[in-house]
Amino acid sequence: MDEVIRESLLERFTELASYLLTSARGLLDEPAEYGPLRLIQAAHHLVEILTAEGLSSETLEAVGRRLADIESSAMGENPHALRTVLDDLVLSLLRAIDEFSDR
Repeated sequence: MDEVIRESLLERFTELASYLLTSARGLLDEPAEYGPLRLIQAAHHLVEILTAEGLSSETLEAVGRRLADIESSAMGENPHALRTVLDDLVLSLLRAIDEFSDR
């Protein structure tokens, strides 16, 4: 793996790990409904990292766009709608995994 790419991935994954840990700490004092939103943000960060490094697919990029939409909407205030969207995103990620295994 190219050293520049390796360093970039190391930095971005370290930032993501930091985000996850600070989120875990914050959730101890935050309302429970923040948990899913924090995980959505983390998933979006991960998809952005993969896309930036050219390690993505059309399906994964579509998932990233939908995650961004969730982050910018008030969907977190509607647990039923959020549950439905997350179920659909899980199915989309399963399709992305199938796409990768078919390569």
